[in-house]
Amino acid sequence: MLAWVWAPWLNADEVQRRHETQFAHKLGRFGYPFHICLALLLCSGVVGPMAAVELGGIAVAVCFLTRLPFVWRGVGDAVRQPAAILLLAWASWVWALAWRDGFTDAGVHEASYQRWGPALVVLWAVMDRRRWMIAALGVGFALAQLAQLLEFAGYAWGVEQLVWSHPPAPDPAARVSGWWHQPAVGGSMLVACLGLHLGPAVFGGGRVRVMAVVACVATALAMVATGTRGAWIAGLTLTGLVVLAAVMLRVRATGAGGSKRVIVGVLIALGLAGGCVFVLDGARERMLRLGTEARAAWVRGELDSDVGGRILAARAALDAAASHPIAGIGPGGFNAHLRTYAEREGVKVSPHRFEHLKTAHNTVLHTLATQGVVGVLLLFAAVLCAIAAGLRPHVSAGLRGVVGLREHLGTYASAPALALLGLVVAGAFDTTTLNASTAALSTILIALCGTVRPSESDRRLTNLGGGTQ
Repeated sequence: MLAWVWAPWLNADEVQRRHETQFAHKLGRFGYPFHICLALLLCSGVVGPMAAVELGGIAVAVCFLTRLPFVWRGVGDAVRQPAAILLLAWASWVWALAWRDGFTDAGVHEASYQRWGPALVVLWAVMDRRRWMIAALGVGFALAQLAQLLEFAGYAWGVEQLVWSHPPAPDPAARVSGWWHQPAVGGSMLVACLGLHLGPAVFGGGRVRVMAVVACVATALAMVATGTRGAWIAGLTLTGLVVLAAVMLRVRATGAGGSKRVIVGVLIALGLAGGCVFVLDGARERMLRLGTEARAAWVRGELDSDVGGRILAARAALDAAASHPIAGIGPGGFNAHLRTYAEREGVKVSPHRFEHLKTAHNTVLHTLATQGVVGVLLLFAAVLCAIAAGLRPHVSAGLRGVVGLREHLGTYASAPALALLGLVVAGAFDTTTLNASTAALSTILIALCGTVRPSESDRRLTNLGGGTQ
């Protein structure tokens, strides 16, 4: 079964050959640079405002369709990646459940977040420029953090033009998320950004490591600025997982003594990251409120709070899963079930609380409640296949077993997989499949984690080879 993850049905040499057929004709070569530029805009814009996400996806899709006569041979390779097969099965399952329920407005709306799936195909023709697309993601996140910095300055100096639109909050300056409308979504996105840079920061060396460490520090500060407590916990968890992997690989390579510097360095980093939360008054207040609300919910059963509402949502999700274990209650049905569950159990919460609980605020629980065990298995099997493929040294024509795992993790080649792992961890506190930003980013990251993909060529745009006219 594990061999299936590595796509034994795909031959690396054949994948490469089919990819290169797009350069056999003058028009195929002519459209290639435009395809690259639009793909880079999509990868940088996918972490931007929603207009940039939607328009970027449309632009590169149109470019792909115009180039289809020259790139169609690679489409089969894109859709036969293990993660793509499982994602297609998951999407089919969700739409089948929506059909079963009569295509309700809520069900169709929830299923529509899968509209980013075609990115798996439209980016395939330029996957030999994967490094550039990863760099574009990094640039996009840097611009997002700049937007946060400007918004922070807007609050500090009273410049309203620098402040983006956000939901009402008691202390808006304590939840700075830039162009991400929801600070919670901004927090989840920044956990992915942290994953993007953690590998080179922990495993890398030289200038790349210095750059990655600086990016990790900037991302940690940006996460604190969002005031998103779930993102703080997810970021620390992700860091701990990467550090644990570093220690295990170091022990395996040099013995237990060789891991001491890594352990000490990471413990210091984790301590500093945790201490940052208590530097800002707003962040410290939110952490203290977290403890107060958690105690009130567990000890006195008071669920009319942010933390209490999440506990109520989790209980309702488990109740839905218990009554409909195979196929769930259907996409779009969670909020109605939550209200029914609260009434049945005699839970008293403010009416506005239900409006903020349209999802279970947990990807696993929400998927289990609405799509059943089948939906959970298909979705997370797809994600885990992509992460495994991204963490494995590249399998392509002319490159087999040349790079070791530790060396691979120390480069940005593994960054999409660790960023995707970050979104998985963030999904413990947010339903990442039901937000346009996190859903789009997840799909782009899965596309960049192909199991068998074209070689990342250094071919110059001015020298794309000969061919028929």
